[in-house]
Amino acid sequence: MSQGKASRFAAPAQQTVEADALVYGDSKPIILDPNRHLRARSISLTEILPDPAQPRRAVPSAARAAWDGRSNAESISAMLGVWVGLAETELQAPLQIYIAAEPPEEYKRPEIEEANAPISFKLFKLVDLANDIFANGLHDPISINAVEGGYRTEYGERRWLAHWWLYLATSDEKWTKINAFVRDEFDVWRQASENGARDQLNAISLARQFARLLMDIYQKETTFRSFAEMVSACECDRAYYAQVADGEQFRVPRGWGEKIVAAMGLSHTTQLRQYRALLRLPDDIWVKGDDQSWGEHALRSYTVTTVTVSSQKKPRELTPDEKGLKDDTLTMLLALRRGEGKVNEAIVERIEKFCRRLRETGKVVKIEARR
Repeated sequence: MSQGKASRFAAPAQQTVEADALVYGDSKPIILDPNRHLRARSISLTEILPDPAQPRRAVPSAARAAWDGRSNAESISAMLGVWVGLAETELQAPLQIYIAAEPPEEYKRPEIEEANAPISFKLFKLVDLANDIFANGLHDPISINAVEGGYRTEYGERRWLAHWWLYLATSDEKWTKINAFVRDEFDVWRQASENGARDQLNAISLARQFARLLMDIYQKETTFRSFAEMVSACECDRAYYAQVADGEQFRVPRGWGEKIVAAMGLSHTTQLRQYRALLRLPDDIWVKGDDQSWGEHALRSYTVTTVTVSSQKKPRELTPDEKGLKDDTLTMLLALRRGEGKVNEAIVERIEKFCRRLRETGKVVKIEARR
């Protein structure tokens, strides 16, 4: 069978008739949600996007940052290619990855442990999931909610991504659709239960999960800012969850601790305090701890006492004039840093013109000296 490496997504392997029938054949059994008796529907991958606030991160931060947010073959291929590159850097060796294809007899899969190579470990777990779906079909439909322009996952992001990888590796249109329960409303508790029923969340993911459940409890009396408001593309997402980092302002209400613990799959309510403390981590440690799956104990020493989440709105977008001023100023500073000893007169003229306009319109520019 042909070899398929993530960065190239080689030609398809031949799928067995049995597996084909299991996944998409007429004899495929109707899949029902045991809780609400929903019938799973076949939904196009291009109509589905992951929940950006999902506590479990299926993709490492650097690969997420390289994704343009679109659900199409080109965008997903580029993101997976970055992920493979990160794994190769981590292992310091080129990778041979086989999707929907049997490796040659001489192939020796690298032995990877999460503690030593977390990015590669997660990559191969996705590879294994894709190959399992290829061979045995998707037995557990994902859960999605209708949003403007399509659907958003409630859970099942890795299964959605595995389908994309199967399509990229085989070019078979059957993999462009996935079985999904289409639910009327998003439920963070259902999402938490699903997360807890699968692989154990890492410490940062548990901190996110706790925060999201607590925000849901307080949503009727407190207006929290949305994920989109709090987190721009490529930014650390900690600030969104840190809206409930203050344990005095957002105490766990009586009777809710046990419910949160049960939803998160924890053993005791005292653990909630430990995971809340992680909401006060520096952003760089938050990202590193998540990507490398650090334990709560390893992260504990980095927490700070001050809650670093701003109640102010994000600064407005710069006007074209203001952006031009910013760019020109940076150009001048860089020129001075290079020691050229020259100042572009045209830039100075533009700055003076902009300052005159500020004075004429009554705006004030206040510069405070550093102390």
